[in-house]
Amino acid sequence: MGILGGLNVDEKLEQTLLESIRRYMNENEHAMDTLEGIAEWWIAENGGRGAGWSDYRRILERVLERLVREGVLESVHSGEKVLYRKKP
Repeated sequence: MGILGGLNVDEKLEQTLLESIRRYMNENEHAMDTLEGIAEWWIAENGGRGAGWSDYRRILERVLERLVREGVLESVHSGEKVLYRKKP
């Protein structure tokens, strides 16, 4: 992918998603949702599920995993679904 301001497109999107999720969690401390719900409801600049959804999803998964590792979010398994929420 191309380079934008020293970051490639994936890195730029990853940074944008990190900032959007952190902001959303600060404003909605009790929010909990799946990856798909986060893409649809938490992130204003969601690219949608059309062309590019698999790349967008891959990057969003990476961001969510990072936030779990950093202790910002926790993942909760509910049947086959994985839900993400702010870590208490």
